[in-house]
Amino acid sequence: MRQQRIYDFENDRSFADYIGELSEDAEAMFRPTITRSAADPDELAAGAGIGYFSLVWNIGQGLNRSIGGGPSNLIESSAHSGFSH
Repeated sequence: MRQQRIYDFENDRSFADYIGELSEDAEAMFRPTITRSAADPDELAAGAGIGYFSLVWNIGQGLNRSIGGGPSNLIESSAHSGFSH
């Protein structure tokens, strides 16, 4: 029952509808976080987007804990080591 309540939360609208019109900077933060592992904000239920965003960005408890010093250290280290794609 608990899991179903989580699935049902804000399931009647998309994540894009939930967050509304955003500035370019705000959208640049939300869109990659959601689309990387979930879906386009127009296709994802609002509740799923809220949950995923919280999972990734929950300060001190989110996915950023797996990189010592935070995710920006990975980018800075890559830049200093000459890593390129």
